Amino acid sequence: MGTSRDGYLGDLEVAETRIPADKPYVMLNMMNFRPIASYQPDFERESSSTISGAEAYTIYREKFGKRAAELGVTSAEVLFLGQAHTNLMAGDHEGEAWDFIVMVRFQNFASFRLVLEDEVYIKAIQPHRLAAVREFRSFAVTEVNP
Repeated sequence: MGTSRDGYLGDLEVAETRIPADKPYVMLNMMNFRPIASYQPDFERESSSTISGAEAYTIYREKFGKRAAELGVTSAEVLFLGQAHTNLMAGDHEGEAWDFIVMVRFQNFASFRLVLEDEVYIKAIQPHRLAAVREFRSFAVTEVNP
């Protein structure tokens, strides 16, 4: 099982068996932010001021990128960062809406997993994501050549 400790991750070991090890990995996230970030009481922030979920996610993104680089994961590249406006062709998910969409490419899934299982990430960075996001979907994607 993933070691993110309440980080809402699926089983990373199973994911690693399903994602080709020799291909770039793209993480596709769809998120809804909390109106006000909801930090755990035991998490010590730099500031005690109230911030929005979107602001907490911005802090998360900045800290994630910095930590990934410190771990030698230099291949993390934001491919797309955008606001979702409406739901088209949703089928059974009619009415489902998302605030934010992000796609990030990594050299491979192992490099992404290295960050997720890092103690500094778990203790000091992941809490910003958990405080920011009310609901999300995350998909592991690899490119298919037509």
